[in-house]
Amino acid sequence: MIIYSRFKQILDKNPYISIIVLSLIIKMIYLVFSHYISNTSFFDLNVFNRNDSGWYRDVYENWYSHISNIDDLGYCDERGIKQSSWAFFPMYPVILKLIHFITGLGFNGSAFILSFFLVPICLSGFYRLMILNGYENSTA
Repeated sequence: MIIYSRFKQILDKNPYISIIVLSLIIKMIYLVFSHYISNTSFFDLNVFNRNDSGWYRDVYENWYSHISNIDDLGYCDERGIKQSSWAFFPMYPVILKLIHFITGLGFNGSAFILSFFLVPICLSGFYRLMILNGYENSTA
């Protein structure tokens, strides 16, 4: 009980610590839940390969394809649909390459580490935005 009350005092004094702790708890709950749903081993980070991650993986592994004509960028017409990775900005894959260079991890491991740090940063920025717009600490 003493540990809980001391922890609560720290969190009440600095809301950014609360945001970081909450975001890390949410990340871990998502990790456990996604492994439970997908029936994979706990350390299989492929469970995060959803939505646009395939496009970012393509940019990470192959960079951008050469454009010889405008149709290489993609189209949706009577010929069908063609998509390309040119719609995705390179900052995320470049940061992943940097993490790979430092740690030796692949795409999944680097992406997990990056998101582990970006989520608290984004939530802290959102909290700061709410404070700047006049919300009280307790409601922001």
